[in-house]
Amino acid sequence: MPSPPTLAPDVTALAHRHWTVAEVALLSVPDDTDVELLEGVLTMTRKPHWAHQGVAGEVYGLLWLWSKQSGAGRAFFEIGVVLAEDTALSPDVVWISAARVAAVLHSDGKLHGAPDLVIEVLSSGAESSQRDREAKREVYARAGVQEYWIVDRFAQTIEVYRHTDVGPLTLALTATTASTLTSPLLPGLVCRVAEVFA
Repeated sequence: MPSPPTLAPDVTALAHRHWTVAEVALLSVPDDTDVELLEGVLTMTRKPHWAHQGVAGEVYGLLWLWSKQSGAGRAFFEIGVVLAEDTALSPDVVWISAARVAAVLHSDGKLHGAPDLVIEVLSSGAESSQRDREAKREVYARAGVQEYWIVDRFAQTIEVYRHTDVGPLTLALTATTASTLTSPLLPGLVCRVAEVFA
């Protein structure tokens, strides 16, 4: 039996083919590589910079502790999220309400369905930033994500997108290091933005 195809780590996108989640599952991918599938387009990047991971870890820790104390839901760090047969993403942090965890968390260790909250930490590069700000935001909005945070470790801001009368996942506010971030989705959570980037 032939070995599964291996993707070279220097390839960033294979845009000439429409992939499915099932096909991507058969690929052999180097350990230092993250693979995401967004509406059939396969993108591969190296594991994030330590500063990226540090910021994501701060946000995850905050959500994890609040969730444990409140019992309101569960936070996950870099978990696979399958949204369609051609879309499987790996957000930095997600949060799911307690009422929805059992329905969305499957035995394969991935979430099959939209988290309530998705948090992406921006990596360097205009292409990566545009992907998080536009393409992923549109997909998350269609999937039913209630709130989307884009954490910009370079500008040290957190952009919060929510469903509004204007449309799904519209920019509601940009929190700076002088701000304390709260959310109607997460009652009682207090995020001191400066601490995320400390």
